[in-house]
Amino acid sequence: ALGALARAFSEWPVGRLSMGCFVARTLLVEPAASAILRAAGALRTLVLRTLAVGADASVTTRVLGASAVANAIALPAAAAELLEHAEASSALLDGMLAMLKADASAPNTRLMAAALLYNLALHGATHADEERATMLLCAIIDELNVEREVRLDEVDVRLVRALGQLLLYGGEEKRELATALGVEVGTLPAAARADDALRADLSVLLGEV
Repeated sequence: ALGALARAFSEWPVGRLSMGCFVARTLLVEPAASAILRAAGALRTLVLRTLAVGADASVTTRVLGASAVANAIALPAAAAELLEHAEASSALLDGMLAMLKADASAPNTRLMAAALLYNLALHGATHADEERATMLLCAIIDELNVEREVRLDEVDVRLVRALGQLLLYGGEEKRELATALGVEVGTLPAAARADDALRADLSVLLGEV
């Protein structure tokens, strides 16, 4: 069954991959199943065919693909495989940021993109190279500063938590970059400032206390 799913990601038309992504969301959190699918190249193929900016995937397929990848990278081996593979890593980051930033993105699309970004920061920061870690940090800060007609509290909180993870792993250099880009606890979105524990953690990471 796992072999058939791996072949589906490679051979099926993109328009039929949404069901495969739905099934993969559950399987990719299981270490044994994840290892088999990754050995067959299924995780990289899933990223390239559903999340890459040029991929001919519907919004539904992209969201389900992002959900499957967000679950997958909870396993360190999966996070390492994606972030240490140049083509898959670029496709993943570019596709995720496009979902997050596109003006036409529906709320659920942005929410899924923020969840994927948070999981990347949480589980993949140690595997990301300096350039990609810096790109993620700048993208988060930029998105937090964007004026949107409707802001989603859950998106903002996930982005701020992702920012905290990148500051935690990035050390003084990333803290200085964030500070130079104007990040202060007092300027964070209201939903993040309302979370006492999150606000306190960011104050420490930004050197405000």
